[in-house]
Amino acid sequence: MTPDDKQHIDDIEARANAATKGPWEAERTAAFHRFVSSDKIYGRVICYTSVKDVDEVDEDNITFIAASRADIPWLIAYARKLEREIELEHEYVHKVEGLLDSEEAK
Repeated sequence: MTPDDKQHIDDIEARANAATKGPWEAERTAAFHRFVSSDKIYGRVICYTSVKDVDEVDEDNITFIAASRADIPWLIAYARKLEREIELEHEYVHKVEGLLDSEEAK
């Protein structure tokens, strides 16, 4: 992962951490959709979207937006886990190369 990639992930994580806590849910009426945090005590409306004719594409977008609150942090954590695994593999390879070099020097 390049430094720019790491910075991009850090930026995404900062935006996710600044957003209303989740998970989020979508509530639909005939006139609008609203996205709310699902904390029933402190839940609040995150945004409204007006709706004229709801079609399948709208439903897909609504599902995507509501799910993103949980999906983005999961993806960030997974990317960081994979990056750490790659770092450990590189450390292992360097150790093996060092052992091979020391054996060849004998």
